[in-house]
Amino acid sequence: PRMFFREPRQHFFRPLTGKYREQVVACLRGLYASLYSSQADYSRIYDRDQVLEILQSAVTLTPVLDGEDGDLPRGEREQANGVLNLLLEHGWLEKHLDEATLQSSYAFSRVGRLFTQPMLDAAGSRFRTRHRNTRNTCNALRSFLDPDKGGDVYDLLDAYEYSERIVSDFS
Repeated sequence: PRMFFREPRQHFFRPLTGKYREQVVACLRGLYASLYSSQADYSRIYDRDQVLEILQSAVTLTPVLDGEDGDLPRGEREQANGVLNLLLEHGWLEKHLDEATLQSSYAFSRVGRLFTQPMLDAAGSRFRTRHRNTRNTCNALRSFLDPDKGGDVYDLLDAYEYSERIVSDFS
């Protein structure tokens, strides 16, 4: 059996403990929205400074919870840097190096992305999501059946994906 808590995910949930946990969640949400939401610029690669800007804005807007001492610095830029290092260290994010330009870029790890999605769902309105997924399924099916478009198979695949989201919304 494959075990989840093996390297590099041995302490995967550690960033979500301590008094900075709300800031880490806000950083994950902000970064996820920048990378994967409808406002995302998919032609853009996020370098360290761009990721730190996103994390710093989340740190600025999110309070530190009272409780045990944390290990992040006090300044907002330093805290954003600390959050980035924490997420990289524990497997939420990955650093990629472009061998041609020697530029580093940052993205969610597969597991980090899968665990961040429910955090966004919990913060948003599930009712609105259900209706949006239903509308998207209907629109994709109509587009597939439209004789002018010739039944593009990608419309059918989109409809299938949206219908899966409807099932997961209700379950």
